Parts: sequence; structure tokens; C-alpha cells
Amino acid sequence: MTTLSASQTQIIGTAIAELLSGNLSDETIIQINTLKRDEINNPLEHIVGFIQGTADPQQDREWLIRSLLGDISFLALETLDEKMKPEARTWTLTAYLLLEILEGNIRETTRETILSMSNPEAIPSPCQPLVNHIRENKEATAKDLLEILITIASDQKEKMP
Repeated sequence: MTTLSASQTQIIGTAIAELLSGNLSDETIIQINTLKRDEINNPLEHIVGFIQGTADPQQDREWLIRSLLGDISFLALETLDEKMKPEARTWTLTAYLLLEILEGNIRETTRETILSMSNPEAIPSPCQPLVNHIRENKEATAKDLLEILITIASDQKEKMP
């Protein structure tokens, strides 16, 4: 793992601080564009690459800010998950999956995490059909998963007194 230089740390730190305050300045975008992605490790490389890869960051600023805030949130939870007990991680992943289904967009990081799970049966049993569907249909959409979730909810409702 490469250690960031002081200037890389300052540029990326400024970008994250601005994003967390709900904006991203032209100056910071210009500074981010001076960074070499191959010198930066994930997950920070992802943030840098996302800004650099946006065709017109000035025009797409609000979309870029919202997208990166979602990514930062997810990355923070992933880091927190790594510090937690294994069984707690599956609950966090399940919560994110359910939220993303309801929002209508399954993040690629969520999909990749599910596909790379060594112990998918650790997911809470009512949500197993969702995880199984993603593992069997790598291109499953949020709409597909919402249909399964509706079926799960309906089945659970029928079991209630």
C-alpha cells in the first residue's frame, strides 16, 4: 500500500471536506485532475477516478456530488464493517441492499460484495432469496429484486397471526 504524499493528502482531503459540505469547487476539481490515479490506492483512487472520469464536472456538479456522497457513505460503512464482527457485517449489507432496492438502484459495490461473499447463508433468512437471485443473475435489477421483496413481504404477512 502506497502512502499518499502531503500534497495528495491535502487535495483529496479538501475534495472530501467539500463533498461533505455539499459542494465541490472548480479549484478542487482542477487539483484532483493533476493527480495520477495509479499512485493512489483504493478506496481513494475510486473517488479521484470518479471526479476525473466525469465528462464535464462543472456541468454535472450536483449529480457528481450526490454520487460521491453515496460512495463515501458506502465506503465508510464498509470500513466500519471490517472492524465489526462477521455476523454484524451481513446485517449492514442486508440493510444497504434493502435500501438500494427501495431507491431503485443497486450499487455496483453492493452487487460485488454479494457476489464475493464466502458465506452468503449468513444473510438473514428472509432476505436469502434476494441474495440468491443476485448470485444467480449477476445483472439483476432493482425492479427484479423489488418483485422478490414484495413476494417475501406478502409471504411473511400471511404467516402473521
